[in-house]
Amino acid sequence: MNFITFLKGKSPETYLDENMKICGNFEELPRELNRCSCCERHKINFPILGHRIVANEYTHNHAEKECKCPCRHIARHLCREWDTVNEVEECETSEEESDSDSTGSLEDFIVPDKMSKKERKHLDRALAHLRGKKGLRR
Repeated sequence: MNFITFLKGKSPETYLDENMKICGNFEELPRELNRCSCCERHKINFPILGHRIVANEYTHNHAEKECKCPCRHIARHLCREWDTVNEVEECETSEEESDSDSTGSLEDFIVPDKMSKKERKHLDRALAHLRGKKGLRR
């Protein structure tokens, strides 16, 4: 079935607004979007809830761009809203990173202190002096 036929004269904007309100409860996109048979181009990289939305590189194939069906456009909007409502964060990790243990990762962020004891003592005194000034306190 074609999505535009499913709408039966209802505007795509009204359909989108109605579904945006309830999309957080979706387990999958509505059947009318998933099963739209408007054109082959719209079936490529069709959005899926909970998956990263894939964008193709821009092509100049004007013959297939005559399709005016908003099925994939609406599906992308619903997927983005579903991600927002369900607090899904986009996180890309390589397989190697996801399989490895994160033990020791804190050490990656700790930078060794290269100050001498004398320099550290001088800095601590300066900070203590600044903290003692009423105008400089938070």
